Amino acid sequence: MRVCPVRGEDRWSVHYHQVMESSLVLNVLVLLVSIATLLTSLLIARRQLRLAHNSNVLPIIIDMFKDTREPEFSRSIEYLLSEFIGQYPHEDGYLNLPPEPRHTYDG
Repeated sequence: MRVCPVRGEDRWSVHYHQVMESSLVLNVLVLLVSIATLLTSLLIARRQLRLAHNSNVLPIIIDMFKDTREPEFSRSIEYLLSEFIGQYPHEDGYLNLPPEPRHTYDG
């Protein structure tokens, strides 16, 4: 049986320790790769949730402003800014308007 001059161990024991050390290094590397993979998947999942939330909100916002793209809305704004302000004082408020303009506004 041969004995290692440095450690005083036989060669099988030295070989066993070398294999175990390399196995430990390999296990630590695999652990680091799995942690990196977990972090990457968490970041991607978070981004996907944010994109999904934004994609659900966008149709609602577009629907809210649908009326502003109609020609009738533009004509009503022009009427309010040019003629309506001069005919009816704003201090009176909506409830004190005559029936005709109130009906036009209520649509």
